[in-house]
Amino acid sequence: MCDVREDHTLGGRSASKFDAKEWLAMIVPGILACVVWSCASSSIILLNKHLMSRASFDAPMVLCSLGMLFSSLVTWLLCKVLRVVDLPNADKVDRAFYIKFILPAGASMAGNLALGNYTYLYLPVTYIQMLKALAPAINCTALVLLDMEKVTTTLVVSVAMIVLGTAAASYGETAFSSVGLALYLASEVFEVTRVVIIQVITQQLTFSPVEGLYYMAPPAFGCLLAAILIFEYETVVQENLLLKMAAHPSLFVLAGVLGFVVNVSTWAVIKFTSALTLKVVGTAKNAATVYAGHLTFGNEVTTMQIIGYGCSLAGFLIYNIGKAFPTLLHTLSGYSWTHMTLRWHGCPEASVETAPA
Repeated sequence: MCDVREDHTLGGRSASKFDAKEWLAMIVPGILACVVWSCASSSIILLNKHLMSRASFDAPMVLCSLGMLFSSLVTWLLCKVLRVVDLPNADKVDRAFYIKFILPAGASMAGNLALGNYTYLYLPVTYIQMLKALAPAINCTALVLLDMEKVTTTLVVSVAMIVLGTAAASYGETAFSSVGLALYLASEVFEVTRVVIIQVITQQLTFSPVEGLYYMAPPAFGCLLAAILIFEYETVVQENLLLKMAAHPSLFVLAGVLGFVVNVSTWAVIKFTSALTLKVVGTAKNAATVYAGHLTFGNEVTTMQIIGYGCSLAGFLIYNIGKAFPTLLHTLSGYSWTHMTLRWHGCPEASVETAPA
């Protein structure tokens, strides 16, 4: 006999006292952050690809540095000049903390942006967005190796599906480049490093979107600038890329603005929702970008790629369901196994009650 009581509460508040304005104030910032991040992220991908392929701007690091430069300048103005944004953690971010955490996080961000942008010189937009489905598998593997994630059946199954799906999508890619794939995987190594460092940082401090970018953007821009002087300076001079920027200033200013919007909205999505929401929205955004890349640049998408990408997305969904509802998959699998056993022994299913383990 089960004692079932109907609960008419929402978020710990009785339904009769539910405040619609308060509820909207809770969900609207998160929805807006997700929409802004999705639009800005897809837009900067397509814009950068346009500048590199159709405008022959062969300096990917210069492009991604524009977003970091704009982010550094805007956050400095907001926090130090206009003082409209407080820095409550200023006393905690001392020199030792900055060198130990902020600099490595900024350097990792720079590495991810630089190598990720170079990937677009070798691979089409559609295939790169499919490759991004592999990111959760790389992140999970790194977290397991660092003993920050436990090995579970759900984790193994989801990672296997993601890897096999990505392999199938790669097999179906007509413009496959091993150099492009290597660059993408290297960029993901930097991304995993950044994620791990930020996880450690957020265990100690809580940053607002602007404050977090205020600390992270300058070292990231500094690392990109150093890499540009080493690897792209000759290209910038020989191909007169500064003249190309002067000939189309609006496009390059837009690249800087979009970079800033992506950076600050990423922090906002995590702050107002969760890192899990960012992953889920990012997966939907990547799928939309695959279609946009097909329409904009005429990138071919094969049947094998669609099947492989679908397998990867299914693995990603299983992983996130397992993270959000850790007992759900275990309960469902246990329920199914119980009924299979009953059928095997000829027992009527309806006569037996099952309960979650």
